[in-house]
Amino acid sequence: MPEHIYHYTSIRSLACILESRRLRFTRLDRFDDVLEAQTIGRFRFGEMLFASSWVANPLEEYPQWSMYGEAMRGVRIRLPSEPFERHEYTPLSGDVAHNTYVPLPMSEAIHERYRVIPILSENRLLQEVTYVQDVAEVWRQHTTDDGQTFSGRDPRLLACYKDTRWSFQAEHRFTLMITGRVPDADPREISVPPTPGIGYIDIPLSDRAIEQMEITLGPLSAHEDAIIVGALLEKYAPGVSMAQSALRGAVRGR
Repeated sequence: MPEHIYHYTSIRSLACILESRRLRFTRLDRFDDVLEAQTIGRFRFGEMLFASSWVANPLEEYPQWSMYGEAMRGVRIRLPSEPFERHEYTPLSGDVAHNTYVPLPMSEAIHERYRVIPILSENRLLQEVTYVQDVAEVWRQHTTDDGQTFSGRDPRLLACYKDTRWSFQAEHRFTLMITGRVPDADPREISVPPTPGIGYIDIPLSDRAIEQMEITLGPLSAHEDAIIVGALLEKYAPGVSMAQSALRGAVRGR
């Protein structure tokens, strides 16, 4: 795993991250690649899997700046590759989730309408994306649903397969699985958990992650962009450094 990860985004998104001290995980069926959101038998995994996309390359990349960095006027965020606190998962009645954790407090992981599925203690949230010719076929090879029982690989790991057309992204991603809850029901009696009915979830960053954050301004950023980002950092993260892009002056604005 890389020591640091990088996310290209807008100044508006940076403001939300700094103010809330959280990262947003978006539902998989709302990502730009429509092939990621797989349905296997009775399970609509596109509505149960949530992810946050990053890259590990410390060198700035033109496609990332252009597609995700607000047309090169946004920012690149650097964080440590483990930016969340681990909270020991307290099993619900009927759970068999021992020696597991969640990346947010239990008071938030178990909601009246949904629950965050815990992660085995030796596993990491961050995974490198694998690019394949046929995403659906990978899911079919590693999962089965005979109408009574689902078996197969951890869907979180399968959520890290993408079509080869996206291989230029060289993506790493954090993935979570979230299912809906039926109040007062024993989890063992629910053969197909309902979908959670949410489009995203915001996961708190650790204090250590905030302290190690670095912000790079886009190659085409203007003076006023630097003023805005500087003001945001001064208010919400005064120890975080801000730098100009290494590509500044190397690309012509339109």
